[in-house]
Amino acid sequence: PTPAQPQPVSATAGGGGLDDLFGSFGVEPAAQQPAASSVPMTMVFDANKGQGLEMSIGFDRVNGTPTMVVQCSNKSGDGITRIDIKFNKNYLGIQPAQTLPLQGAINPGQSQTVNLGLLLNTDPMPKNPLDLTVQMAARSIRTGGGKPPVTMFAVQIPARIFFDSANANTLSDRNAFLAQWRSIDASLDQSQTVKQCKNTSTEAVKQIFVKNGCSFVADRSIQGKGVSLYFASTLKSVAVLLEISIANNGACRVVVKSQNKYLSYVTCQTVVKMVNE
Repeated sequence: PTPAQPQPVSATAGGGGLDDLFGSFGVEPAAQQPAASSVPMTMVFDANKGQGLEMSIGFDRVNGTPTMVVQCSNKSGDGITRIDIKFNKNYLGIQPAQTLPLQGAINPGQSQTVNLGLLLNTDPMPKNPLDLTVQMAARSIRTGGGKPPVTMFAVQIPARIFFDSANANTLSDRNAFLAQWRSIDASLDQSQTVKQCKNTSTEAVKQIFVKNGCSFVADRSIQGKGVSLYFASTLKSVAVLLEISIANNGACRVVVKSQNKYLSYVTCQTVVKMVNE
């Protein structure tokens, strides 16, 4: 689903906090092929707010890497040679891996779409109720010189792009899954029931979860009642164990277990949305 509509705010850097924010941004972009994205894009600020720069953003998992797809359109009179994006503290500790990997300057009237890898390399700022919104700032370096304009904006980053079934901590083996499931204290569980689930087909649910970084482990039919599906993944390298129970009457119950109660909570809220796509 398309992320919720952001609320952009424009600001021009004038020293102090924003200078400090971008002063430590030293990771240069790696060579990258132009992105060809089919993910839903949301405009996070227009050319008026961005002082000639218009930006749209989407999110995906590209070749196993959580990715922010960024489309930049230059509607100013100067070329844009570099764009740095900074994230505030957020619900999962998400940060960009580098500055925006532009394929050369974006000249007036031109656009580029590039992939920006994302990392979970800072401590989360727990949000309850869960808030996927991440406050960001984009600074653009222009050929005309002068103080680089900085535009503040916010966008929701879905947790699902960080599910990683290829991580070595994923318990996709049935015996390992069952042993861990039994060993995790019930106080760490997170669960939620949906009275009427949009997806009641077990195959459809399997496809959704496997597509989104979860490994199918097992299923269990309960005669006359429904079926339970079990999936394994990781979030921030922590093993997360999922039980999706689909009743014959269309109700659905999600149970998530991990050794980290907050990550279980984030996962549970994310999984409830996934089964109702």
